[in-house]
Amino acid sequence: MRPYQGIYHDAVLYTAQALRSGGAQALEEDLAFHFGSQHNFSIFDLGYAPLVAALGPSGGHLAAWLLGLAIWVAALIALLRTLRFGAVDLPVLVVGLFLMVPAYGNGALHYAEGIVTPRIFSEAAALLSLALVLRGRAVAGGGAWLLSAALHPIMAFAVGIAVLRLWVRGVYSFVLGLAGGALGAVGLGLVGIAPFDGLGRRFDPEWAAILHDPVDVVFPQYWPGVSITLLTVPLVALLVVARGAPGRMRDLARACLWAAGLAVALSVLGTATLEDRMITALQPWRGLWLLVLVGNIAVLYLALSGAAVGWWWFVIVISVFDHLLDVAPIASSLSVLAPLLAQLPASTRNWMAALGAVLGLLALAGVVQALRPEGDVWLRVAVGFAVLVVVSVKRVSLLARMAAAACAAVLAIAVFADARDPWRRWVDAETLPPEIAEAVRDSTVYWEGALLPMWIRAGAPQYFSCSQRNGNVFQRAQAIEFQRRAEALRPLGTGDFQIAENANRCPVGPETKRARDAATLRAVCDTLPELDLIVLLTDDGAGQGRVWSLPIKTGPYVSGVWWPASENSADSTYWRVHDCRDLRPE
Repeated sequence: MRPYQGIYHDAVLYTAQALRSGGAQALEEDLAFHFGSQHNFSIFDLGYAPLVAALGPSGGHLAAWLLGLAIWVAALIALLRTLRFGAVDLPVLVVGLFLMVPAYGNGALHYAEGIVTPRIFSEAAALLSLALVLRGRAVAGGGAWLLSAALHPIMAFAVGIAVLRLWVRGVYSFVLGLAGGALGAVGLGLVGIAPFDGLGRRFDPEWAAILHDPVDVVFPQYWPGVSITLLTVPLVALLVVARGAPGRMRDLARACLWAAGLAVALSVLGTATLEDRMITALQPWRGLWLLVLVGNIAVLYLALSGAAVGWWWFVIVISVFDHLLDVAPIASSLSVLAPLLAQLPASTRNWMAALGAVLGLLALAGVVQALRPEGDVWLRVAVGFAVLVVVSVKRVSLLARMAAAACAAVLAIAVFADARDPWRRWVDAETLPPEIAEAVRDSTVYWEGALLPMWIRAGAPQYFSCSQRNGNVFQRAQAIEFQRRAEALRPLGTGDFQIAENANRCPVGPETKRARDAATLRAVCDTLPELDLIVLLTDDGAGQGRVWSLPIKTGPYVSGVWWPASENSADSTYWRVHDCRDLRPE
């Protein structure tokens, strides 16, 4: 399922960039853009910025989200048809791929995201390139891959390896092609073209320390051990298909295994051993999106036509449970033992396969017991499985299944389509009060937890936020300035510097307690002479001094993240304004 999440996660960055391109010149001075941004390496803004200018940030984001999903599904269907899946199987394939675990890396990213970034469009172009190359149309496939790379070179890197492997069948020719690409990268680096100019150059100690505090997602060697469970099911399915499936499905599986294996090896070598700036920034491990997607296709392929069909359907069911419960796929990783053990000799395979299934069910039961999901979670699970069952019943005509699936989809949309939290709902519908809007446009402001309204509604720079660290791996100057501001603001102990489980973008440095006394505020203002206003969260609007409030019911702001509101949360969120110009000595 891909509910609409509003302007969220990396979509905040790309929407702000679109506003910047559309005339919000004040954003040029924001920490995230002043030293350069990902905008320099993508053509995405050429299409997104006019859309945002025409429809506004909220309308433009929604339109781009719908367009991106439609293009992605169309490209997926083109690939599935190329793999010779029949029209009767397309509904279950598409629905299954949306319901199975889509995450990769450390779990923060997944294919066909529900937010607007260049990634979903780059993925669509990549899927089309694979379809064309598999059909023998190498030139057209290469052109589609170039479009994917122009949209998001990081996402296209591993796909380029897969396309090369499909196009050049001999291993020696494949290796020569890789060598040619490496030489091309060296040549671009020698003439000073970014980011290739970082090839063969290490991060200096100061820069490296900033990237490792906290550890950035770009370093796969530091991912939690549970990350491997995201790859288990798709990897096993790809290995099975690569060994025994016929034709294009086998060729694609082998190409994806080559691409993902080389990409991850390059990432680990480049970051852990070489500490290479270009390889670290390029993040080749992101090619795992292709392994997970094609691996999930392989699972569905085996469930529709392979041996141990029933056991592969069991794996799909457990994977869907893992995804809809939003947990690490430990259960589905164990459940994949069932179809593997079912290949053993007849005398032992049934009870061995059953053992694998029991292990998967026990893991799932343990997750449910630990989480104790509430009613809305079970409703999501029920609707998801209803859609999957409807599209899987082959005895019913395709038209009837599609009609039933459409009805189930309407129900799913009605219940789950809008996953925006109160912050994103407010930003999509409201504007800042005039007093606040004027203050943030005319002053240099650190407004705790308010990056979204600062960028999207005011078009104004935020002095500091955890989300502004995204570009630290690309620009040294930005990393140094980010750290300077962080060290100065950390004594305040705001939500940008408090530790929360499952949120690893903050804090920077050791955790500190919240401080609001005059001495601490004065010391911060003295350290940052360019800062005008410090706007800090407070429990209510009582007391003396200026207070800003927005009619948003939120939970706490911790580790750079707004957490869900509880029953005891206030109906509005309050901030107290501290003016550095009054706090500094004359």
